Amino acid sequence: MEDGVFRSADRGDSWSAGNFGLLDLAVLALALSPAFADDGLIVAGTESGVFVSTNGGRAWRETGFPAEHAPVLSLALSPASETDGTIFAGTDAAGLWSSADRGRTWARLDGGALAGGVEAIIPAPDYPADRSVLVLGGGALRVSRDGGRSWTPWPAGTAFEGSVAAVAAPHGLGPDAPLLVGLVGGGVRRL
Repeated sequence: MEDGVFRSADRGDSWSAGNFGLLDLAVLALALSPAFADDGLIVAGTESGVFVSTNGGRAWRETGFPAEHAPVLSLALSPASETDGTIFAGTDAAGLWSSADRGRTWARLDGGALAGGVEAIIPAPDYPADRSVLVLGGGALRVSRDGGRSWTPWPAGTAFEGSVAAVAAPHGLGPDAPLLVGLVGGGVRRL
């Protein structure tokens, strides 16, 4: 939480700090490029914004994320981020943001519909062809089918026995794909 990023080059046997250029060591989220083995791209969400490393976490640069909307609680990269450059950033109180140029410029996606914290972001496995994005915010799941312009509860009509604490979509966001939901107070539901 206050020591930045640590990296291991020997599968976890030893660790070293990888914080050169990381101006905020309060790292709240990390996301790796789907093509990490080729591009070495890692994104870090911190209390003051978003940082990017293109060399596997050895050095970092600050992105153009607007600091007044930090802290950044969650991150996700488009499955096609190597070509489309899309990064998603979920904030504590300013909703969901997106960059289509690997962090140089950012735009708010939710139009104020996600006013609270965004704790998890799951883009569709074939994003940007399928512009679906699922987010966890304020203990509830919401989905956008249009790249973040409009939002509906996911899944419609489903009630949980408490707030949602975590979500995973191991097979994407398709209609027959399972969604795993962790609940506050314990328990996991498969939808």
